[in-house]
Amino acid sequence: MAFTPNRIHVGPARLFVGVTAPASGAPPTFVAHTAGVPATGTEIGLTNGDTVFTYEATKSEIQAEQYYAGVDVFLTQEKAKITFTAQEATVVALRAAFDNIGQFTDGTKEAFYAGSGSGAFACLKQTVMLTARQRVNPAKYIVIMMYLAYPSKGMNFPFSRTKPGMSPVEFSGLADVTRTAGDAIFQWYWEL
Repeated sequence: MAFTPNRIHVGPARLFVGVTAPASGAPPTFVAHTAGVPATGTEIGLTNGDTVFTYEATKSEIQAEQYYAGVDVFLTQEKAKITFTAQEATVVALRAAFDNIGQFTDGTKEAFYAGSGSGAFACLKQTVMLTARQRVNPAKYIVIMMYLAYPSKGMNFPFSRTKPGMSPVEFSGLADVTRTAGDAIFQWYWEL
């Protein structure tokens, strides 16, 4: 196997929510962009620190009396997440961190309100797309899209005299059951 240092990624990501998901299939239609920007959706804004995509497949071994080691394995759960720290306090970034609350904009203020609802609330679910320009070819990108994700971490917004206010945000992926089996949680591609 040859070493390929140009596949070592260094560089920031841009984040978008509400992007129209491409057609499903095996393989799927891959989400399109122009210079890292999709045709639909809204950019989260400036972030600070690493943006991290995590995929975890939980597996369980099947044990048998005749062997000390497992004899087979099966998948029990899949999880996908994108975590980042929002630095820009825009409605889009804050809405990504807040959930199950009201939001209001009238041209003079951007507002949120919440508290002790008495009914079942629908959680905010939307696509989340990450694009990152490749270090060795700035015309090529790494692209990740979670088809159905929800904000899974609460809001934490510090106010400080000596540093900018930043909010940690976490999106967790769900299976979009309307998509083809095997193409229900996310897609990831590296442009060649």
